Amino acid sequence: MTVFDLPESVSINDAAGFPLAAVGAVVATEIGSVTLYGHDLASAVSTDIGVSIAAVLYIVSIAVAWITNGRSLDDFSSRGDDADLKRLLVLAAPVLMGLHEFVPALNDLVTSNTFVATFAALLFVGAYALVAHY
Repeated sequence: MTVFDLPESVSINDAAGFPLAAVGAVVATEIGSVTLYGHDLASAVSTDIGVSIAAVLYIVSIAVAWITNGRSLDDFSSRGDDADLKRLLVLAAPVLMGLHEFVPALNDLVTSNTFVATFAALLFVGAYALVAHY
């Protein structure tokens, strides 16, 4: 087994998407900052829409992982009920990322407290890991 061998359940798309999702989550929650080619990932995609590049990066990463793995919500149910934690996490993460970008009060709540921001970033990365078969 070499360094480049991946477990059967992890595709190259998932392995490439994980750092993108993690960077998107960390920058969107303002725990850290990343600048690529002079563009800060925390900056808005356009002046008309206040969505950050990091949030778009995260949403696209989790959407690509969902599509390429052929996932459905039934994949995240171990007991068959809607209160399953894995299912709630996978559903809540993209919704919370969107709300975080569009609801200023939620954005202030997450970014004003380091502990809340860290918890939110871990929630986002955990949801990606579940979708990507980790």
